[in-house]
Amino acid sequence: MGRHPDEPVTETHHGDGSTTISPRQSFESWKQTVQSQCAAWTAADLEAATSLRPLELVLETHQAIELLHASEEKFRGLAGLSSDAYW
Repeated sequence: MGRHPDEPVTETHHGDGSTTISPRQSFESWKQTVQSQCAAWTAADLEAATSLRPLELVLETHQAIELLHASEEKFRGLAGLSSDAYW
């Protein structure tokens, strides 16, 4: 439990027939490369991310306006087709 699986515990066999089990001696020097995880965010990281929120709102608004213009153009095209059918 809590040990690196590639490095087992150390067993010491004593003259009286007893055995002492202890963790490996290299516990402090063991390192592992962890992927797909990041360090905790610092206060500066949080401040930078928070400062980008207004930009996100501007971009979302811009995208909504573009969608509105595209929808309006489609509507006008359909309205034009509809009015031509009556003439």
